[in-house]
Amino acid sequence: MNFRITYKVAGRTGNNIFQYLACKMICYLIGRHNYVHIKSFSMASIFNDDTWEALTISEEPFTDPIFEPLRRANIYCEGFFQDTRLFVKHRDIVLDIINNLGPNEKMPDNNCNMRSLSKFMSYQSPIYFNESDIVLSLRLDDFYKSDATDGKSMVIPFKFYCDLLRTLDFDRLYIVCDKIRHKWEQKYLDAFEEFDPILLIGGSLEQDSAYMRDATRLIHSNSTLCWINSYLTPTFRPKKERHIIQLINDDVNRMGIIDPETDILHCVNPMTHAEIDELNL
Repeated sequence: MNFRITYKVAGRTGNNIFQYLACKMICYLIGRHNYVHIKSFSMASIFNDDTWEALTISEEPFTDPIFEPLRRANIYCEGFFQDTRLFVKHRDIVLDIINNLGPNEKMPDNNCNMRSLSKFMSYQSPIYFNESDIVLSLRLDDFYKSDATDGKSMVIPFKFYCDLLRTLDFDRLYIVCDKIRHKWEQKYLDAFEEFDPILLIGGSLEQDSAYMRDATRLIHSNSTLCWINSYLTPTFRPKKERHIIQLINDDVNRMGIIDPETDILHCVNPMTHAEIDELNL
């Protein structure tokens, strides 16, 4: 008997890719579920049907006791599934899933659009990065997190990035970032002037994702979009040098090492609101 699996769409594109691939990976590992996108039936049909069971997180579907009763039920995934240990363990499976996606298989995003992941993944960077270039991904703007009660943002201090760059040998530095909307964001970028960076600002989602996948040397932001695109870099490409960022005491976003042979994990305290507000003066 085949069962169905779907997820509650939440967050931005990076979150949605995590959610979608978690469903597809469970389908592959268990072999008894078919993925269906949530727009193909009503939410009420889930909550009023006792054949559906909720899954919030599972590190390993084969061994996690939480998962056992879900083998014989339709599964409704709720959450962001950003504990990346399961993804790293089964990376070859996930890349195989991506390589075999049909053009008509689409995933919903939080804007109620249907996105072809295969088309998204096939987009090629318009820039050729050589092995001496570094691509730095920045996430600013909404990572200010004005609603945080502890006075902390999720923005990585520019001092950390600059200190790291001073330890690395490279030819060109490319900085990938969303459109600049605030004075503090421009001041943040100004901190990198000593490295004479090439700014890739305000590009399309497809462009920015391709930059992250195609870069041979990538310094991560702490965004899900950056991590998942770095993770989805095809294995036939040259070994990727990754500097992966984790926020200290962040129990939600556990985006860790992808390749232990080449990756370096940096645990960092984010900037406070007060530190960012000073940049607006």
